[in-house]
Amino acid sequence: MDVYAGTFLVMAVLVGISFVLSRLMEGEPLLPKPDDIEDVRGVVSLAVGFTSVIVVLAAIGIFGSDFYVYIRVAVTFAMLISIYYLLRYRLVPSLLLIGLIVTLVLFNPFALVVMERSSWIIVDLIVAAGLPLLTYIFVTHHKARERRNIHKSR
Repeated sequence: MDVYAGTFLVMAVLVGISFVLSRLMEGEPLLPKPDDIEDVRGVVSLAVGFTSVIVVLAAIGIFGSDFYVYIRVAVTFAMLISIYYLLRYRLVPSLLLIGLIVTLVLFNPFALVVMERSSWIIVDLIVAAGLPLLTYIFVTHHKARERRNIHKSR
């Protein structure tokens, strides 16, 4: 295990521990049912932001080749958490859901998608820019819908 692998694993463990501790300290269940779009926005934005940062690091190419193995695993977990939380909120087909699933398929560590380095750089940059944009569109759309539902119920 080299320095990058160790650093990556320590970061992942710290994120997991901090999430569990924050939920326990607040007296809330670890996986609550999201009440509104803000709950979904928080979790999905964190996972998408994390994914965007590490794929930009991959596109820059400053790390060794073993870093890409860890990127695949990290993106897979981030996308699974995002998809789970999004579907738990509401089963609504959306561009964000499609984007998360496509990213999951591209970066999965089990059935490797093989491309040339130049193609991966383009894919990394599209993912880094596209997922936050799709998250923003999804959240603003559902915020407006929730506001309309509140006004209709009054």
